[in-house]
Amino acid sequence: MIVNFKVKYLVFGVEQLVDGEPMYLHKTLANFLGMNPHKETGIGYMDALKWASLINEGKPIDISQNEADLLKKFIESTDFTAFAKQSLIDCLNERL
Repeated sequence: MIVNFKVKYLVFGVEQLVDGEPMYLHKTLANFLGMNPHKETGIGYMDALKWASLINEGKPIDISQNEADLLKKFIESTDFTAFAKQSLIDCLNERL
């Protein structure tokens, strides 16, 4: 499945802005993927780095259903806000 995480950060449906520009979630997800050692996530660290690189550039990733499930669990376990988690998980759910 092809998943693109370049989504705007919305709070109650309102775009969040930084210096007047919309905030996107892909770069934050890429940073979390790259910084985590993935000892307990089930995600191979080389896959995580490959995904992080593509996601950081705003490009889609091609993942299996199992990888999507692991990524969903990873997103749920991060310190993202509930709004950010939901937006990122929606990207996966649209493709499931």
